[in-house]
Amino acid sequence: MFAHQLPFQLFEKSPRELLGIDVAEQPIYIYNNNKFHKILKARQKITQEFVKSLLLKNINLVFVSLEDNQRIQENFLERLRANSRALSIGDPYENSMKHLSLMTLNLSNLYSSPLDDEILKLLFQTSGNFVNFLHQNKKILNKLYRQISTHPFHYSKLQPLLSSLLLLGYCQYLHQFSAREIETLFVTSYLKDVGMCYVPQDSLDKEKLSPEEKKALTVHPYNSTLLLENRVPLNRTSLEIVTHHHFLNDQIRQIRLGGVPQSNQDYAFGIETYLVGVFDVLTAMTTERPYRKASSLFESLDLIKNVMADQYPLEYKALIYFLKNFFKV
Repeated sequence: MFAHQLPFQLFEKSPRELLGIDVAEQPIYIYNNNKFHKILKARQKITQEFVKSLLLKNINLVFVSLEDNQRIQENFLERLRANSRALSIGDPYENSMKHLSLMTLNLSNLYSSPLDDEILKLLFQTSGNFVNFLHQNKKILNKLYRQISTHPFHYSKLQPLLSSLLLLGYCQYLHQFSAREIETLFVTSYLKDVGMCYVPQDSLDKEKLSPEEKKALTVHPYNSTLLLENRVPLNRTSLEIVTHHHFLNDQIRQIRLGGVPQSNQDYAFGIETYLVGVFDVLTAMTTERPYRKASSLFESLDLIKNVMADQYPLEYKALIYFLKNFFKV
């Protein structure tokens, strides 16, 4: 978003992503006080101590060259491939945590390079493989969710994973979907927000948005569909879920403003769309944002009741029991 201020192109990265390469081919920068500042020279070694020093200074964003960005992406792609092949070797929990971190890092890279087919297709494949692995290791799901929710990834990269993990646990609890249907729902939920790549990163941390920023957020589900269609083998139903996954957010916003939720009369949404939407909005409400505190699970479920219980009363009741057990101390 600052490309116009330099004679060459830079890419945003979290400090931890720098560990994807040993040596920076080009200088690395931070942006502060409306200026770029060089923090590492070309051909200088990147160490864990250097990355740790950035984090201790609360530096959450660095800028790297096109060349170094490509090297970082290639490194994390290969790590994800290798970890996906070795999930069943060793400790399931440790392998899963590593896999979740690599999925999130590669999702971040996809946000910065949304037309990169290699990243998108690998995320599609490995997220499906991961669901099948978790079918065989259901007992670690709760621990995985709790641990990954504490990771310092930006919420825009973390929420798709958190909502998808909750969706997976609920579908397993419900016993109404086949393993193949659950896999498709998980992958659909995980990739539904790729259209966020067109939303300026700094606007995601603001409470009050400009009209342009509001529009970018509003249309991100449609952009997600455009980015996924004909690039990964999601069926038409899954793409419709992606397109409309924010329909519950809009209704809940109306309730919070003291109104009555107005359903979209042009569409009849099935249970799959409801569930993807429910866990998306539930995760959003119960996790903190830079501009607001998290809502309690009770408050969030009470709002969801107003937009789900009449249409799917049994599924809403099951949702309460599932979450009560999932989050019990």
